[in-house]
Amino acid sequence: MNLNLKAAAAVALVALLSAPAMAATAPVVTATLTNAAKADQVPVARLTHLFGVWRGADLKMFDKAKSIKVFDAKMLYEGADLKKLASAETADAVKIGHIRAAIKGDAGLNAWFTANKLDVNRVVGVSTPKGGTPEVVLF
Repeated sequence: MNLNLKAAAAVALVALLSAPAMAATAPVVTATLTNAAKADQVPVARLTHLFGVWRGADLKMFDKAKSIKVFDAKMLYEGADLKKLASAETADAVKIGHIRAAIKGDAGLNAWFTANKLDVNRVVGVSTPKGGTPEVVLF
């Protein structure tokens, strides 16, 4: 019986010590960052429909992406359009919070944001157009 206890303790120790290594094996996002240009702008009404909208599958697409397009709304829009975007951010704050939490909870994706100097707390929407480049909207 004493031998079984020692064996069980050894197995538990190996499991405990390997847990951090297992957590570190999250998929690594290697996609290049592409900043959206003024020519990529969409009407504000269409953009606000992305605020707070996401699915778990959207985030998994980032793991396989070769490129990720980032729309920095504060750089692309001005005046009345920014006010509309700010209202949409306020209205969808809870859903936007869920997106941010999901990104922070995905070690590989969160590391990609950090490496590309993007603040996850500015993410308001994600999109994975069919057959296209995954997109992130910042505000």
